[in-house]
Order: sequence, then structure tokens, then C-alpha cells
Amino acid sequence: MKLNARILLTACICSFFALVSPALRAQQTASAAPGARPDRGEIMEKVAQALDLTDEQKADIKSIVEQRRAKMAALRENKSIPPEQKMAQAKEILQASMQQIKGILTPEQQQKLEQIIERVKERREGQKPQQ
Repeated sequence: MKLNARILLTACICSFFALVSPALRAQQTASAAPGARPDRGEIMEKVAQALDLTDEQKADIKSIVEQRRAKMAALRENKSIPPEQKMAQAKEILQASMQQIKGILTPEQQQKLEQIIERVKERREGQKPQQ
């Protein structure tokens, strides 16, 4: 009888860990998963630190980014515009918001931002599959 109870207890414990361990592993590695995109807030904070932004610059940039998101969302929702035209308009929105952001930055911050952008482009190019 004691042997059956031990086997049953062992089976229950093993079943519990079999059910829980994948969820725990996924939770622990979610932020470090290869190919996973970092959170936008984390990215913004890292860039803000790298550029040494003032609180005023952070607020101004946040406003520009929110306006850009609203414009991009409205563009995505507009079903009357052909995809090629949407791509062109999206590019214009992105370029305009980048110009606004650069207008807020000092020349040194602009230079740092360009370096960050170049590093991101290089990483993206390195991640593209070879054709």
C-alpha cells in the first residue's frame, strides 16, 4: 500500500512539473527569445538614455510618436487607398516624424541617433535570409 501511495505521489509531482515547466521556461525566456521583438517602451528608454535626452525632449518626442501612430493607424484603416499608395504615404509620415524629432535634438544627439539607426540597419541586413 505504501508503495502505491509513493508511486501515485511521484506520478502527481511529475505530472505537475511536466505541465508547469514549459510555461515557466517560456515566461523566463520570453524577453530573451531569439527573434522576439523588444518592447517599444524599452527601446524608447534605451534610445533616450543613449542620447541623454532631457525630460522636455522626451515629452516632445513622445508627442511626435503618438501623432505618428495615430496617422499610421488611420492610414491602415483606410481601405480606399491602394497598397502602393499606402506604402508611399507611410514612408512620408515616418520621414516627417523623424525630421520633427531631429529638430528637437542637439547636433551631438542627432549624430548619435544616426549612429544608432545605422547599427539597426546593419543588424537587419545581417538577419535577412540569403537569396
